[in-house]
Formats: sequence, C-alpha cells, structure tokens
Amino acid sequence: MHFNKLFTFLKCFKCGHSNSKRFNSNLTETTNVLMKRLDLTKDKSQKLVEKYKLQSTEIDTLKETLSALELLGYSKEDVLEYPLVLKKTKRKLQEEYLEAGFCNLTISAIANFRKLLKKKISTLKVMKFIPPHINVPENLIMHLQPKPVDFSAGDFTEEDVFGQIHALIVKRYLEWRLDVTSDEIETFFRIYSLQLKYKSLQRLCENIEIALDLGFTPKKLLSFGYLLSNDPNNPKEVLQKIPDLAGADMRVMFRRYPKLVTVPIGQFKKIYKILKEEDIPDSTIQKQMNVFTLSPHTIKARFAEIKEIPEMNVLRHSPRILRLIVHHNRAKSRLSFMHQLQLKCASMCLLEHDNEHYFNYHVRNTKDTNVLNDIITLLKHLLNSDAPDIEYNLKKHPYHLQVPLVNIEKTCKHIQRSFSNNAIIRVAPIVLYPSEKIEDALTQIKSMTDLPQTRLTEAKKLNLALYLIEKDHHFTGDGVWEKPQVPKSRMLSDTFLSYVCITIVLFQLSRFVLVGLYNHFFATRLGIKFVDFKYLGKWAVVTGCTDGIGKAFAEKLAEEGMSVYLISRSQDKLDDLAKSINSKYKVDTKTLAIDFTQGDEIYNLMEKNIAELEVGVLVNNVGLSYSHPEYFLNVEDKDVLFKDIIRINCCAVVNMCKIALPGMVERKRGAIINISSLAANIPQPLLTVYSASKAFVDKFSLDLALEYESRGITIQSLLPGYVATKMSKIRGESLMAPSPKTYVNNAIRSLGVQGRTTGYFPHTVMSYLMNAITPQIGNMIVMNTLLNIRKRALKQKNKAKAAY
Repeated sequence: MHFNKLFTFLKCFKCGHSNSKRFNSNLTETTNVLMKRLDLTKDKSQKLVEKYKLQSTEIDTLKETLSALELLGYSKEDVLEYPLVLKKTKRKLQEEYLEAGFCNLTISAIANFRKLLKKKISTLKVMKFIPPHINVPENLIMHLQPKPVDFSAGDFTEEDVFGQIHALIVKRYLEWRLDVTSDEIETFFRIYSLQLKYKSLQRLCENIEIALDLGFTPKKLLSFGYLLSNDPNNPKEVLQKIPDLAGADMRVMFRRYPKLVTVPIGQFKKIYKILKEEDIPDSTIQKQMNVFTLSPHTIKARFAEIKEIPEMNVLRHSPRILRLIVHHNRAKSRLSFMHQLQLKCASMCLLEHDNEHYFNYHVRNTKDTNVLNDIITLLKHLLNSDAPDIEYNLKKHPYHLQVPLVNIEKTCKHIQRSFSNNAIIRVAPIVLYPSEKIEDALTQIKSMTDLPQTRLTEAKKLNLALYLIEKDHHFTGDGVWEKPQVPKSRMLSDTFLSYVCITIVLFQLSRFVLVGLYNHFFATRLGIKFVDFKYLGKWAVVTGCTDGIGKAFAEKLAEEGMSVYLISRSQDKLDDLAKSINSKYKVDTKTLAIDFTQGDEIYNLMEKNIAELEVGVLVNNVGLSYSHPEYFLNVEDKDVLFKDIIRINCCAVVNMCKIALPGMVERKRGAIINISSLAANIPQPLLTVYSASKAFVDKFSLDLALEYESRGITIQSLLPGYVATKMSKIRGESLMAPSPKTYVNNAIRSLGVQGRTTGYFPHTVMSYLMNAITPQIGNMIVMNTLLNIRKRALKQKNKAKAAY
C-alpha cells in the first residue's frame, strides 16, 4: 500500500517536472511574441503574461488574436488597456464583434462581453461599452436577411436588458421566416436555448436560408435546432468542393442525415480516407452516410475492435459493417449474441423471430459479385423455382464465393432426398456445405432430448443444422471442404490479371535498371566521347566556381583543354583558383567578381565581357539555400533571403543563358549545364523556397533544350543529391554524398547522353526509391530527416550564442 502511494507521488512529481519545463517554454515564447507585436520590454511583457496566464494560450492562437485585433482597428494602446481581450480566439473576436449586432463595440466591451449581455442598454452606454449614438435594436435588426417588413425598433427601450432584446428578435424572426406559431417557437426555444443564446443573427439567417435551400421544411428545422447554430461555411464548402462524396449527392444526404450539415469538410475527408483504407466500397458508404458524424478516432477504434474478434472480423466486407460501426452498442449486443450461439446453440430461442431476424440481418449480409449469378442459376434449375428468396438468402452468406458449383449441385441433390424444395429455398445457404456435415448436424439434432421434435418443421431443422455447422467455422466456411477449389472462370480471370500486373512491374524495374546501366555505366565508360569540348568553343564560363561543384567543374573543363572564365563573388578566391588552374592545366583564365543579388546592371557588365569570347560551355552553378531547414514563416530575414534565392537561383540562370546563347546559336554548337537539385524532384519541406527555385531551373532547362536542340545546342538539367560541400554542410564524403570532384567526374560524362539526370548513379537510385514508395511514407521520411537536421542546427546556433 505504502509502495503504491510512493510510486504515485513520484509519477506525479515527474509529470509535474515535465509540465513545468513545458510551462517555462510557453512562457518564454509568449513573452517574445508580445514583445515583438506590442513593442514591450521583456519585463513588461513577462508580467503581462503571468498576470493574465497567457502562457496557457497556444502561440499560433495568440498571433491570430493579435492580427484580428489589428484588423478590427484596435491600437496597441487599446490592447494594453484591456489585456483580457488577448485570451479570446480569433473566431471569438470576429463573432462577438458582430454577433451581438454591434458594428463598433469598444475594446472594453469585447473584453467583458458576457457581462455586457446581461446589462441594460442605458447602463452599457453609461459605462461607455457602447457609443451613446448607437441604437441597439436597429443594429440587431440590420443583420436580419431577408429583412422582415413589420419589424420595428420602437418596441424596445434603453431600459431593456440586451440579452432579452436579442432573444425576442430571434423569436419574432423565426416565427415570421418559418411561418409557425408563437407557441411552437417557445417550445423550440426551451429545447435549444443554449444553442441560440446570444448567437449571431447573421449566422442564424444564413443557416435558415441554407437549410430551406437544401429542402428542409420549417417543421423539420424546428426538430433539429442545431442546424440553426451551425457554422454555415460547413455545408457551403462541402457542396462546393465535394458535392458527390462516395458517389452520393450531398444535398440528398444532408436531407436524409441532417446532422451531416454540422460536419466540417476536413472531417469528411479524413473519415472517407479511413473508410477507403479499410476497403469500404462507395456503395456501402452511401447506405450509411451518418458514419461521418463520428470522430475519425472513434471509427478507427471500432474497426480495430472488429479486427481483433474472429466472429466480427468476418463481417468486415459486409454492406452492414458501417451500421455496426455507427451503432456501437448494437455491435456489442450482436457480439454477445454470437458468444451465446457458440455456448447454447441448441436453444430453441435461436429460431424465435427476433433472434433469428437479428442474426440474419446483421451477421450474414455480405457483398455480392458476378459469381453469385452462376450459383443462383444452378439452384433455380435444381429446385425448379424462380423464387427471389434463393438470391436473397444466398447474398446474406459470406461463404458463397468459396464453393465450386459441382459441390453445390452434389449437396443440393442429397438434401432433396429428405427435404422439400420449399424448405431448401428458405434455408438456401445450407447447400454451401458438404452433405456429410449436414447429416452429422441432423443426427445431433435428433439426439437432443430437450428439443420438442414434433415442433421442428423441415425449414427449422435445416436452419438449426446450418447454425450447428457455422458455429465451428466462424461463418467463413474455413475447413469445411477437404479440398476447396476455385471455379475455372475465376481462376483464369485472376491469373490473367496477375500476369498483367507482374508484367507491368517487371517492365518498370527492367526499364529503370537498363536505362540506368546504359546512362551511368556503358554510355559513359566505354570510351565513347559524346561531347568534344574543344569543338564546342574555346571558353567555358562557370558561375559560383570558387568552391564545391562549381570549382570541380572549372577544373574538369580546364583538364579537357578549355580556357575558363571564372565568375563568383570573392575576387581573392577567384585569383587563387585562376592561378591554380593556370599552373596545373596551362590554359587561359579570366575572372569577374560579381554579387548575383544585385540588380540588372551586373548582367550588362558580364555581357560586355563575355560577348567577345567564343563561349562553348556555360555552367550555371551559382546558388543560395537556407542556413538550415526551417518552417517557411520562421526563416530569419525571410524577406531578404527569399528575394536573394530567387535572384541567384532563378534570375541568374535565365540571364546567363540569355548572354551565352546568341553566340552558340550563331556557331550552331554549344552546351549549357544548369545545376538544379534533387530537391526539385522529391519532397523538401522546410526548404520550400529553395526547392521551388530548383524546380524552376529544372523545368526551364528541359523546355529550353527542346527549343534549341535542332540548332546544335545541348542543354542539360543536372539534379545532384547530397554532395560534400560547404553549402550542404556535409564534411566527409561517402557513397551517397560524394566529393565534388567525384560527382563532377561522373556527371560530366552524362552530357550529351541525358538531358535530365542526377549525374551520379546512387543519387538516381535514391530518387527512384523516393518516387516508388507511397507519398505518405516518402513525406514522413523526408520530414523527419529535415526536422532532425533543423534540431541539430538550432542547438549549435544556441550554443554559439551562449558562447558569444
């Protein structure tokens, strides 16, 4: 006992400690937000947060509230005078600002809104919650659409309490718009007063018009009061974006299941996704659309419960499965009944109307397929009857798809020796079982002394025999037939589809392997030169060349015998590189120090310098990325950084091509290598602007290549993955992150072979695998990887700040 108390105390202490850490984190973040948005010092901001307990408010919610207050016209001084207003959500602010019918409430009124509703109009004006010139009843009536003709603000005085005025106007409006009696409205108000109390008149009017447009009668509207307090955007968005969810007309579904009107579009999409993951067909969903009124978590939990119980798992493909999901208590009752069936299967209560109907209705419904038609045709012939009961009873049995027609014919002929055709029709699923099992069950029934044998009709005997057989096989038929077979037509169909699927998969894999081997090995390593760099022109222009891939390209092109024009930002680094290339490869070099974040004048300068040169190769390598992965809105100096990324990654590529292409077109030869990134081809959250800019480079290169292919110009889009450079912050090289020199030696051989390539086979494999797996898994892998990189980067940054 004492140990348990000590364990509980320690557990609470641990939770309290973790909660306090979270509390301190929220306190700091909230303080920083208020400092920035309200121009406060850190001490004042922290006192404000602690006094009004704002640390319990979500940061995003607080930011939305501050933005909403700005839009409503309130100054920072107003907010500081009535800080309670910061505890309201953005939606609450918007609703309370106009819901009560006011157009210009003071901020003090919004901060004390609930108190405001319980006071007289005259008192509110004295307290300066409402400007003196405002006529409250007129303001309320102004929000009614369509406007009633006989409404008058003169029926109210300033000595009336605001809440009473609001309620009376709502009652009179409902009575007028729905054309019902005052007694009906009073009854309606007693039931739904909480949903309508102090709610928006504008929203009330919108909901009425939407409900009437959907076909609800006034009487039905009064029966479902939640329709009038609902968010009117819910049905509007649903009808606009998913008017035929699961193939069902949502207008019809709203009338059939009124509570669907209150379901947000996001919940519709989440639940529909869950149902499709559970292989629920649209036809089944249409019959039980009220499943969307449950929460996604509840639906998942109920499906999980069904999967854990063999007797219930049989029903997962039944058209009634969603009915069992919706009516959870009934599902539990059915489970209890099935357990009873296993323990007391000889009880005559199974053949009573309620239980028998319950069993047939909920347990044995299943999907129908074309195979059933063959069985029905055979039985109609054997039983010499066109009775629809044959089809109806067979469709309710989950086992009919597994039994060959030969076995069904054999069983049916055996039963006909002892039972009439009418009895067999009533218990049609009995023909799905071997005659030996049926005889054993009938023998067992005869031996039951507690059963009044004289009261057992032929149909009841067969029905009880069927229950006895099914009890041992969980209603699936597993193990009933010694050698279960599949009808030939079904086997041929499945085999053909299997061959088609296997052929497609093998074709895709073979295509990837063969194309990859040719591009990365045979075409580039057999000694065949697809590009003669000296023939293209004397000069190669390389941007962003003082480090990483750009530097490796400059050295490789110099090795091929080309003179190199080096363009980068640092003149010192350019001079060192030029000196190194001159001494090592004995080729001419020129340098130009340019900052690509500058305006158009830099391209005028480059055009003058490059125009006189015979440029054979242009490598657009200059690029800029984030310092580390970060959420779009949290990027430091994002306004400057995003503009610089676009100028360097996008504008520089376009302008450099515009400068170099004319000479190439005139000579009818030349090559342009535009360095994009693998980020353009796979998901890259937290590097959004960078990856989008590289996608631009990729698309620009492909289309430009089509334009100038016929003029002898080779244009390649290169999409490298991770390379050990300063920009990627990868120090040591590896198979998946090669050194710049290794990467360029591989990539340069692909020029003239592939117009779009990663340039490095391991990167090609990585790209293929990322695109081959499902988007959800791929997105999760990339997101987790980048979040870990972000976490490490922020940790290092905080350490550096602390050390400084």
